[in-house]
Amino acid sequence: MSDSAKPTTAKSDTVKQIVNAPEIVTAFGRTYEIKSFTFGPMTEALDYIAPMGYLLRRLAGLPKGVDPKTVSDEVLNAVMSALSISGPSIMGLVSIATREPKEWLELQDPMDGLRLFAKVVEKNLGFFSQQNLDQITKFINGLQGQIPTSGGASSTS
Repeated sequence: MSDSAKPTTAKSDTVKQIVNAPEIVTAFGRTYEIKSFTFGPMTEALDYIAPMGYLLRRLAGLPKGVDPKTVSDEVLNAVMSALSISGPSIMGLVSIATREPKEWLELQDPMDGLRLFAKVVEKNLGFFSQQNLDQITKFINGLQGQIPTSGGASSTS
């Protein structure tokens, strides 16, 4: 490897570390470093992503900057509905981020758990950027083109 490639790699690694700097969250009497998921934890999190989409869409549709003391029944119902559907996903994502067993998390303070969950989502929202979704679509389209159809020819879609 040339000397000119080494600083670029080191610089790239430093930028990745800065971008993925952990945020400290205290919950359940412990301190956690919440970071953006790397490949391993992201693949574990895939089981929980679909219900999270529903939760995030519902939350995105709510009014922004509302004083919690004046939350309407409509807003409260939307949040409770989204959280009830996404409950197992919340538990799963917090378990992946903290490496705490779900059985232990079940016995902990719910507000601490929700605070951790909010930070996990915040740190990983960037994964769902339009740029990343476009790349994933390209990967999938490339795979579809290579999969033989039932007639034996490759797919052209």
